[in-house]
Amino acid sequence: MASDFPADFQAMRLGDGTVAAKVLREMIFYTSSLTVEDYDALLALYLRYCPPDRNRLFMIPELSWWSSVADPMLTMSARAVRGKPLAEFEAVRHRIEKHRWFFSKLWDGLRIDAPEGSWSLDIQRRRAPEDGWMGYVRFLMPIDVPDDTHLALAREVIDTIPFISGHGGLCFTYLPDWKASAFDLIYAKAARFLGVDIEDLAVTLPHMRAELKPPCWLNALGRDPVWSTKLWRQLCALPETSDARVYHERFGLLVQLSDGPRLFDVNRREEPTTAYRQYDAAISGVRLRDIGTFSGPRFYANPDSTGEWLSRFSTVGSA
Repeated sequence: MASDFPADFQAMRLGDGTVAAKVLREMIFYTSSLTVEDYDALLALYLRYCPPDRNRLFMIPELSWWSSVADPMLTMSARAVRGKPLAEFEAVRHRIEKHRWFFSKLWDGLRIDAPEGSWSLDIQRRRAPEDGWMGYVRFLMPIDVPDDTHLALAREVIDTIPFISGHGGLCFTYLPDWKASAFDLIYAKAARFLGVDIEDLAVTLPHMRAELKPPCWLNALGRDPVWSTKLWRQLCALPETSDARVYHERFGLLVQLSDGPRLFDVNRREEPTTAYRQYDAAISGVRLRDIGTFSGPRFYANPDSTGEWLSRFSTVGSA
């Protein structure tokens, strides 16, 4: 897969040579509730997929910076359960039990300019704009991770925790400290490569309780009452008229729209397949729309560009 990418996808550089963005594999699930049991299951699941030598650093709210997994900085609650598996995350377990906000991160420490890409897990829960909570579970992986591994991880998450929705495939990632400049780099690439997702959780997360991201390689729908029976039936029927595959798991379904992630390079006239267009049509009533504008001067200068990107699969020609 990595050899199929344009060279600059691995290092999208600013004028001074700083790598500010690149493409990785992503799998993200949106959640409204998470138990301690769910949280521990997610940590264990990630550690089964992440190569052992890439499990290096972690961060939680009680620590001011990244701590080594091999020699962890322990909070008082962690010291009280010393010897317990993953004791360093005990403070997060307490936050979950007390229904508080939290974040929990694991990272291999490889920065965005590392050519081999990086592994990370980011689990967060925040106050929703209305009552209640909104959270997510986000996995990032190098692009040379096999498709079968990516797919297996997605199916296992759906079999492990309740969730609202999710999606995965190729995704533009960026340096948070250089977000606006990075999104200027992403702007042109996103217009050319329709199959690569843009993730800007500051903009999209408040909408993910009742809306869906545009088509990705993998698309997950949880058993949440917000989704209509009609939508479920339409998604389950996609394999009858396209190459889509549907997997039914304990807490929802997964819709796979192609054998592997696709770039859909507009310059090469690689138009989205029937499966992507039919999935987009099926979710049209709940697809993300009015989310404002992505970051960066180029998106701000063209205020319609974010909406055009969200509807890109409904405006291309037939495959």
